[in-house]
Amino acid sequence: NGINKALSFIDAAGTTQTLAGGASACPIGLNATGHTSGGIYFRKLLWDKFKNPYSTSSGTIYGATTIATAGTKTTLVTAVKAAQGYMSLTAVGTNAIKLTTNIGNQDGGASYEVLSETISLSD
Repeated sequence: NGINKALSFIDAAGTTQTLAGGASACPIGLNATGHTSGGIYFRKLLWDKFKNPYSTSSGTIYGATTIATAGTKTTLVTAVKAAQGYMSLTAVGTNAIKLTTNIGNQDGGASYEVLSETISLSD
């Protein structure tokens, strides 16, 4: 988008969700508040666009109850039963975020699997 227009999407309720800071937040990887604002924006995006296959009545961001609360939830998803199907987006240093998801129990055993990926905000 020419790195001078804030990211935005229209959520399921028809509300436009925009990266905090507007055009001054761009480019996100170089902005002083980009790390925090990016985390909030992308947690809301995950909440709106993905569903928890183990709990269809709840969203995907661990600990959140609405899209509004999803933005600020930074609890790390772990390999416990209560976290299956949830995602977390947490800070890594000052210029990256880590997406973590509990994909559930694949083999009928007592352990639950967690996958994670670190993503640079410059990407």
